[in-house]
Amino acid sequence: MNSELKRLSLITLSLFLVMVLVVNVHTYLDAGKFIPEATRHSQVRNVNLMRSVNRHHPSEHKNYPSLAHTKKLRLVAEPALKRVYVLTGSRVIYMMHAQINLYPQHLTSQAKSGQQLYQKRGTTLVTGFDWSEFGHHFYFESVAAVNQHRVGNNWLQDPVKVPGTIQLSKPDARWIQTLPKGIPIIIR
Repeated sequence: MNSELKRLSLITLSLFLVMVLVVNVHTYLDAGKFIPEATRHSQVRNVNLMRSVNRHHPSEHKNYPSLAHTKKLRLVAEPALKRVYVLTGSRVIYMMHAQINLYPQHLTSQAKSGQQLYQKRGTTLVTGFDWSEFGHHFYFESVAAVNQHRVGNNWLQDPVKVPGTIQLSKPDARWIQTLPKGIPIIIR
């Protein structure tokens, strides 16, 4: 019986490792899911750490890296993938789920932030929390309500497209407030 249990454990472990290898190879080879500014290895590693979209949770299953003293720091926003990549050099150090409502351009962080932001767009009133300004009147924010109706936990499924914003989860928006002034933000 003991040898049968060992054999069964070995088979189970082997199947699990093959499955992990197949999933990672497929992810690694799918060129449409990568940005050219960063290494594929760092992107695959961070994709494996991502949570499902939830407005009340961080995007990844790890602690936020410190942005204060990171060298060669920049952010790349990819609207097609609905992600913001935080890079140091050519390595991704964090990925965030995001709704990107901007045209392709290069901007810089302003190190201005606050707790609540109201934006009136035509007849629509949008309430955002934990905002950070970048460029001139462009904001990272966590959208909480539209015309006083709460936004759902999966805000990417039915996005509120407020021009001039990059919408993040509440913890991600709060963390991005620590972004130093003058950091490049590339909208692709």
